[in-house]
Amino acid sequence: MADAYIVDTGVFLRWFVDQPGFEHAREVQEAFLDDLVMLETADFARIEVAGVLRKKGLLVGA
Repeated sequence: MADAYIVDTGVFLRWFVDQPGFEHAREVQEAFLDDLVMLETADFARIEVAGVLRKKGLLVGA
């Protein structure tokens, strides 16, 4: 069984934005995509990530 981690919006944001700690966040992303870990988060994380990316100009037309 894969390890499971609870992640917050900051981890997801670091998948797209080079903020301090982005290297580790992208390692977590790679492990998730390789089915080595499971990620759990709050339902509203998608909304938070979209809002921040939109404010940074990285999400257009959504």
